[in-house]
This record gives sequence, C-alpha cells and structure tokens, in this order.
Amino acid sequence: MTKLVRSFCILGALVGFIPFRELAAQGVTSAAVVGRVTDDAGQPIPSGSLTLTNTASGVRYLARSADDGRFFFENVQVGAYVLDARALGHEPGRVPDIVLTLGQRRVADVTLRRAAVQLGGVTVEAVADPLRSTSRTGASQFVSESLIARLPTLARNFTDFVETTPQIARTSAAGQNNRFNNIQIDGAVNNDLFGLGSTGQPGGQVNAKTIPLDAISQYQVLIAPFDVRQGGFTGGLINAVTRRGTNQIHGSLFEYHQGNDFVGDGLTGQPFGTFTENQYGGSVGGPLFKDKLHLFLAGEGQGRNRPNSGANIGIDPVTATGINPDSAARFTNIFRSNYSAFDPGGFGQVSLENPNTNLFGRLDWQVAPNHLLTVRHNYVKASDVSTTRGNNYAWASNNFQIRNVTNSSVLEFHSTFGGRLFNELILGRETIRDKRDPNVAFPQVQVTVTSDTSPTPNPAGRFTRTLVAGAEQFSQANRLDQDIYELTDNVTFGLSGGHRLTLGTHNEFFHFTNLFIGQFTGLWTFTSLANFQSGTASSFTRTLPYPGTSTPIADFRVRQFGFYVQDQWDATPRLNLTYGVRLDVPTFPDHPRSNPDAQSVFQVNTQDVPSGNLLWSPRVGFNYDVTGDRNTVLRGGVGLFTGRPAYVWLSNAYGNSGRETVQLSCVNVAGRSDSVPAFTLDPINQPSLCRNQTSLTATGLQTVNYFDKDFKFPQVWKADVAVDRDLPHGFLGTFEVLYSRTANAMLIRDRNIGAVASYARDGRPIYGTISGTGVVTTNFVDARFDKVLEHYNGGGDWSVSFTWQLQRRFANWLEANAAYTYQHVEDRISLTSSIASSNYAFDPIRFDPNNPEQGISSFNIPHKVTLNGTMNLPWHLQLSFVYIGRTGSPYSYIYQGDANADGYPNRSGSVRGENDLVYVPRNQSDILLQTPSQWAALDAYISGEPCLEAARGSILKRNACQEPWRHIVNARLVGDLPTVAGQHAQAVLEVFNLLNLMNRHWGLQQNATNATVRLLQLRGWDAATNQGIFSFVNPSLNPVDDTNSRWKMQFGVRYTF
Repeated sequence: MTKLVRSFCILGALVGFIPFRELAAQGVTSAAVVGRVTDDAGQPIPSGSLTLTNTASGVRYLARSADDGRFFFENVQVGAYVLDARALGHEPGRVPDIVLTLGQRRVADVTLRRAAVQLGGVTVEAVADPLRSTSRTGASQFVSESLIARLPTLARNFTDFVETTPQIARTSAAGQNNRFNNIQIDGAVNNDLFGLGSTGQPGGQVNAKTIPLDAISQYQVLIAPFDVRQGGFTGGLINAVTRRGTNQIHGSLFEYHQGNDFVGDGLTGQPFGTFTENQYGGSVGGPLFKDKLHLFLAGEGQGRNRPNSGANIGIDPVTATGINPDSAARFTNIFRSNYSAFDPGGFGQVSLENPNTNLFGRLDWQVAPNHLLTVRHNYVKASDVSTTRGNNYAWASNNFQIRNVTNSSVLEFHSTFGGRLFNELILGRETIRDKRDPNVAFPQVQVTVTSDTSPTPNPAGRFTRTLVAGAEQFSQANRLDQDIYELTDNVTFGLSGGHRLTLGTHNEFFHFTNLFIGQFTGLWTFTSLANFQSGTASSFTRTLPYPGTSTPIADFRVRQFGFYVQDQWDATPRLNLTYGVRLDVPTFPDHPRSNPDAQSVFQVNTQDVPSGNLLWSPRVGFNYDVTGDRNTVLRGGVGLFTGRPAYVWLSNAYGNSGRETVQLSCVNVAGRSDSVPAFTLDPINQPSLCRNQTSLTATGLQTVNYFDKDFKFPQVWKADVAVDRDLPHGFLGTFEVLYSRTANAMLIRDRNIGAVASYARDGRPIYGTISGTGVVTTNFVDARFDKVLEHYNGGGDWSVSFTWQLQRRFANWLEANAAYTYQHVEDRISLTSSIASSNYAFDPIRFDPNNPEQGISSFNIPHKVTLNGTMNLPWHLQLSFVYIGRTGSPYSYIYQGDANADGYPNRSGSVRGENDLVYVPRNQSDILLQTPSQWAALDAYISGEPCLEAARGSILKRNACQEPWRHIVNARLVGDLPTVAGQHAQAVLEVFNLLNLMNRHWGLQQNATNATVRLLQLRGWDAATNQGIFSFVNPSLNPVDDTNSRWKMQFGVRYTF
C-alpha cells in the first residue's frame, strides 16, 4: 500500500506541472458534450460563451472556448439539450436537438458567422446516435427509455430487456458465471452481493423488482468497457440511471392483469392451475422551483399467487412420471394415525403468494450553474411462499416463506470549477434484509416410494420419488443481513495535446450477518412407507452448534478500496484512445475461528483470509473513424477486469471453520444397524447423539471451508474488436469478436479425500472400496472430518464469441434489431451453487475430483439469435416483438451412487453430490447389469441420445450433452384511447410465447431433469473384473417443461399526463 500511495503522489506532482487544456469525458452516470467553435473561414474562436440547457428541466451548464476553439461539458445528465454559442463580433449560433444517452461522448461543433450586419442566429443541425459515440469501444448494448416502454415484459423488471444484448444468454454475459455480473443504479451498487438469488438483484430469492420500471430512464449493458472507472465484474455490468422531474408536471397510472384464464392448456390440453397476478402503480414528476429544484416519485405494487409446480399426484401425461395416489394417501394417514400431533398439511394444488411493493423518490437541485445535487431513495418489500417440489413431492408443511426488505439511498454531486476541473461524487448506502422461515417446527421427513409409468405394474418403467413433510431442511435456521456503503469520487482535468486525465477512487464497505444451519432441527429419511409407519428410519441428520459455541453466525466485514488513473486522448480527429490502470484491494478485518484439529491434520490455519491482495487491472481501448465521416468505425480494446466472488462463498469460511457446527450423521449401514436413534417428531426433543454414542465431538463430523491466504478475487482478460458500418435504409451493421481468458478462477478441492486405492476397469480412480452389494467405504484422511474444502486460484478458463448485428434506430414507422452470436465457453468448475460443498459435489468429474478437467462450461450456449422491433400500424396501433432463439443448456449423465468411492454422495447426507460421469458401454459385454434384460432399453436410450452415442467406449465428458433449441416470441400490441388534450391513454395486450398460442407443439421448452441426469445406478462391485454392477435408471429424455412452455396473456391500461 505504501508503494501505491507513493505512486499517486508522484503522479500528482507531475500533473501539477503539465499545462491544462479543455477536455470532455462522460461520468459513470452521465454524458459529455465536446466540440469546437470556429468562424466561417474555419478559424478557431477563443473565449466564446457556450450554454448547454436541458430543454425539459432548464438545468444549465456553462463553458468558454479555449484558444484553439475547443470547449467541453463534463458530467452532463442524460436527456435533450440545446447548445447556444456567442462570441464578440459574431452572430449567435445554436445546436438544437442534442439528445444525450448514458456514457455517450457527443461531438457538437459550432460555426459562427462574422456579424457585418444584424442577421438572425445560425442554427446547426444535430445528429445524435449513441451507437456512433466516440467513447464506444468494447461490447455493449444501449437500452433506451423508449425501448423499455415499447417491448413486452411479463414481470415489469428493468432487467427483462438485458437478454436482447447479443452476448447475453440467460443471465450469463459472454459465458461468465451470472454471479460475476454487477448492477449499478445511479452509479451505486445495486446487486445481490451475497449471491443467493438467481437474478443477481437484491431480493432475487423472492422475485423482487429492484426498482419501479417507470423510474428507470435508460441503461447500458457493458461486457467489455475499457474505462477503468467501471469495475466490480468479470461478466457484465448493467449501468442504469433513473428519471428526474422536469419543469412540467408529468405523471402516469397503470394496471396489468394476468390469470389462469389467459394461459394455454399445454401440450396435453391440461388446464393451468388457478392463479392471478395484478401489477399496478404510477409516477409523477415536476418542478418545486422552476429551473432549480425538481421532484420525481414512482410506486409499483404486485399481488400474485401461483400454483405449485413439480411432481404430480398421479401420472404426469407429459413426463410419464408422478406420485402414486395410494402412496400419497397412505403417507397422510400414517401421520394422522401414528403421529397425530403433527400435521403434514395438504398434498393437492397449493396457492403460493408473492406480493411485491416498490417506492422510489428523487430530488434534483441545481445549486448553481455547473453544480448539480441529486438525492434519491428506493424501497422494496417482497415475500414469497415456496415449495421444494421437483422429483420430490412436498406436503404443505414443507413450504417455506422468504421475506425481503431493501432500502437504497444515493447522493450525487456533479461540479465544475473554473471550466477546467470536474468532479463527480457518489455516496451510496443500501441495507438488505432476507429471512427464510419454515411452515412448521417439526423436522423434515423424507420417505422413498416407487411408482410406475402406467396404471398396470411395469418393472421397466418404475421410478422412485420422495414424499416430504415437515420443516424444510434449509429453512430451519436461515437469515441474512447485508449493509453496504460506498464512496466514489472522480476528478477529471485536461492536459495539453488533447489528453483528458481522470483520477478516481471507488470504495466499498460491506457487513454481512448470515445465519444458515441446514438440518438445524433435523432430517429423517425412510426407505419405505412401511418403515415410516413402524418408525424405522434409515438415517437421521442434524447440524448442531459445536460444544461451547453459541448459535453459529457468519458475521464478517469487507472493505474494498479501489484507485484508478486514466487518460482519454484524442490522438487525431479520427482516433480516440482510452487507457488506464485500476487497483482494487479487498481487505477482511474479521477472521474465522481457529480449528486446532484442522491445523494438526491438514496444516490449515482456518483463520487465514485473502486480505490485502493487490489486484491490478490495466486496460486500453480505441475508437477509429476509418472513413472520416463516422460511416465506418473500427473499435475495441484489451484489458483485465476484476470482479467480486459471491460473498456467500466467503461466508462459508466464516460459518464452517469446523468450530461453529458439528454434523450429526446417523446412518443404518452394514455393521451399524443401531446407529439411528429412536424416531421422534417432537422439535424440542430431537436427538443430539446417534444411538450408543456418548460424545458429540468424538463422533460428530466437522465440515471445514477455508481460503488459501494468497487467494485472489476473480480476474478475466478480455480482448474485443468490432467494425460498425452504415448500411442502406438507416441500418447499422456490426461484426464483433470477444475473447476472454481467466487469470484468477476459483477452484475447490477436498483435502479429506484419501489416496487412490485402485483403478476401475474404465481407468477411473477409486478412493476406497465398494462391496459386492454396493456398500461404499471411503478412505478419508481423517474420519473426524466430513468435508475439508480449500478454495484456491487457477487459470485457463476461456471463451470466445462472434456476433453479427443489424440495428435501425426508430424512424418513420419501423425500428428493428437483429443479431446472431456463436460462442464457446470452457472452464474447470462452473460454480452454480451458493454453497461450497454443492459447488464441489455437483461438478461432474471423470477422474481426479481434486483436479477437474477443463471442459464445456455450464454457461456454454453455442448459438443465439435475437430479433426485436417496433412497427407503427394504422388506427393508432403499435406492435412490438422480441424473438430469442438459442440452444439449450448443457448437461451430463452420471451414476446414481458413489462410483469412485470418494465420499460423494457423502456420509453426512446433507448434500447428495452424485457427480461421477458414466462410462458409456460399446455393447452388452462392456457393462455388468444387475438385470441383463435391461440392455435392450439401455442400448436404445444411448442410441437416441447423440452425446452418449458419440461417447461409446469411454467415460462421458462433462457437459457433453445439450438441451434442444428453444424459440420464444413475445409480442405487445398497444392501442391509443381517446382522451382530452395533453393526456394519453393506451390499452395494452401482451402475449408471451406467441408460437405456443399459434400451435401447442411450438414454443416448447425441453429441459434435462437436472444439470446432471442419472443414467445408471450402482448396485454392487465385481472384484474379478474391477468394475461396477449397475441397473438402468431409464430417465426421461429432455422432457417438456409443461409450465413454462404454455403461452400467457397480459392485459393492461396505461394513462399518462
């Protein structure tokens, strides 16, 4: 850190001796205007007076031209402006219709005629297009307020439009993990830093909307911005700004409705479960003092209930799976007769409530010309009742509720001093509260049952399902508090020779308090309904506080300091360069607990955290006008991007040093038939020891997560090159190549897996023994530990994408955009979970689990086609549409059971973790089946699955299989309604999955049942040939997702004034 301070001091001293000059560089929440004032002979006019005025709010920015006629306006709010220029002895000039978008650097030259006689002012035509901005370098997409208003959106979430960006697939940017994205609103962090939800937004677990949609003005989707002020991501950055009040009072009211009457009947004609959803709200903005003080308010509410999804009672006609109704009834009756004090709840359709409230307010005050203060606050309250139904079937008692409250405040102060020095100050504070509560107090109960795919017994079509009741195992102790503070300050000034220098700092201060104890009350499993009736459990799992430890909470702080210096240089009138370097320094003031056992056995200091490691990010970008008229532009750059890990991964180290909790795992296996204690549902009297045990610390299993002390946050090199070319009829064509390579990836290894005991016939290492009946005994390094997971850095992950794009800004009656992207993404571990043990356990492996092979990433979507457009139709109608067609997600086939004896599925029972990729037999002699007659069915399945057919005679590679293409078309039809002057009313009809409305066999989404699909079940081991004995599981091949494949309609009305 001393060297860093010294470097900045030296740089500051040097800058002080360099002559200043006018500059222009947009801020992170604003835009910039630059140009030259010349006379009609082309000579520069010095000391010209320039005034840039916002036509809506009256906000003014003042500047003077330099000796060479150059002028600039820095940190200008987005919106519509008019530029007035005056100079002694010259006629006044005006540039109207300057529309500034976020991040744009706009050139507006002014020519003034000499005033020989009194004439009218000179008006210069303005041509604005953010796609042609000289500040544009790497891959990005601009989403305007107009586009947000026109395109269909089912959830009214501003991020719904992100996937119109060609390089975005689902929520992954250029193949990066979605948890490595960043969201900024008004320059302040507004994403789920902890990383529990799938949306990347606060409240993502409850489908909360970050902000009212009517409060968003516009935003950028930045994938490779070579501006070092932008940080905190290795995937993509959503950089949004909010709306503000104007000199006129404007407002809106709206309501949208969905219901089960406006949902398709699905592939089999089965009606959708009862549900309703109403979204309503409005906005108002106007002046408190004209040209000085403006207010904007917006609010939005949602009332929503939906039916549950997952396994059905009875046979599902689409997937040919389900729960036998007799089994369901018997399960309920056993509760009523044997355990009558505990109600499992109902097992029919359940209505799941999901209310949502958003309130937003913003105040803008022009303290003086060139000095603007903005204060805004956003409030979110949402909750969601959920169920864990998938292949399991959960009774109502297993439902759980998650509640979220988020408050976010931002202060911005943009200032200009003396026409030479610009400052952008942003202060942010955000609090996020998430609480997850179970429906009941008694522990979770799971009972395995067998069902058939037909009403008559059919051994070849049998499958297992699990009936579940009681407090959901991961909700029994689950709470998260996040407090986020940040300070950003950017100082920009000019140097001679067309250089513009920015010195800045971005600092983040986080405080996380996370209570998460899975199976805190307990988890009981039974292998049959008969065993459940007799109270004979096959296992009991419970996580207890380590003796002498109070309720274990991961409570820690993070302080991340960022510093950067950047030069934006107009090297020639046609070439603009941006280059700089950024330094991020994350620090952790708090340390996890010490674990002497881990220190003794594994030489691990669990108190080590990756604090104070320096993360440098050099970048350079360019924008070159090839033809001199902006008709052909070559742009791109190369640089290093530093992101944040999901802090839930860091919390694993604070909550799992081995001294917070002990995993009690009681399992009935050979030689230990008495280990499971007597079954009880009484939540107050759950066992704290297995049967015949006397000490929890002597028999309980310690789980340890820790980080290598030299661990560095994720860093990715990105190189981008693109050509933009004007085409006939107002189209802009783009060809873009983006290459990424990871410098610091996060990898995980389990230090408790022992040495290789043998090798299987297919070359797979075996880390223990497997008996003739399939009982696995793992060679652990130390049997007192369950998992000892080390997080460390690796490299080599990479991706490449090629994008062809056509864009046409709205003119006359049509706006249209079309793009195709091909990408290839490889990594060693895809980190798709929020829990360290799940990230490790669910990464499919062929050989060494602690040295996973590089292969296809879970975020690899090879092909994507995007179309969207708006057409003005007769009779005051407007039609907008979005089409997204892409290949499905990758998946793998694995064994059910522990085929390599590495302890996954693990003995604690908390994580199934089946991750052993299958060996695909060439023929019947290449596999040992417990029931040889299953070969015909297995062979047919392999032949019908291209990835398996191609892998015959080898172990399948990770993510070698790909779900089918999916095609989704959403459309929006808007009709104007008659109103009084100055007001506007619209009727809105939106259709989602329009193809399915046209034909029930179109628009289907076919998904693998999981990212890992069980193909074969381990039943035993043949020592003579050193290979497993298996049975064919007969999974469904990419079954149709009946719920998400149905068309939906939404009706609405909108009134504006």
